[in-house]
Amino acid sequence: MNCEKHPNNDAVAQCAECGTGICKECAENTKELREYHGALCLDCYADHIKHALYNTDEELKKIKRKIKGKLFFYIIGLICVAIGGIMFLTNNTENAEVFIVFGVFFCGIYMGIAGWKTASEGYAEQEEKYGATYTVTSDGSVYKDQGWGIKIIFFLISLAFGIIATPISLPADSQKKKSAENNFIILEEELARINNL
Repeated sequence: MNCEKHPNNDAVAQCAECGTGICKECAENTKELREYHGALCLDCYADHIKHALYNTDEELKKIKRKIKGKLFFYIIGLICVAIGGIMFLTNNTENAEVFIVFGVFFCGIYMGIAGWKTASEGYAEQEEKYGATYTVTSDGSVYKDQGWGIKIIFFLISLAFGIIATPISLPADSQKKKSAENNFIILEEELARINNL
């Protein structure tokens, strides 16, 4: 059997995915994924790189949305707290308290929403695994339990935690973004290298 990409070369292996012949040169050029996928031809190797590029791009978009969301809500919260503080200093205490409460709420809301989602996903998994639970009222009505109690508890705990944790988590998010951007560049360069062979 000869190599699919280099017909003059003898094949030393078969592609683990499409079964075409692979010469020593092709095997050497695709060795990065051999441990995980076996020997790959150049085309199948390029498909894996494209898939990894897509996943890295999606991860990067998700991280960017997360950073923007956290910054947006936290800045609004800080502005509200600042307005409330100024109102306190000018003896307009009635409206100042409203601004401060809203400001604190906005500072933690992003993490609060994340806590709600986590509780909702956990409740859905439990329901799938063990089945739905129902509540029977005194008048005989039956209601499917939606897990509102646990969701609200998770929301409030995450909200309180988010007031402090949001600004602390932003540098870590920025580092994840930088790492994903570097991975994207490396994958683009690898795809370009394979396409030029």
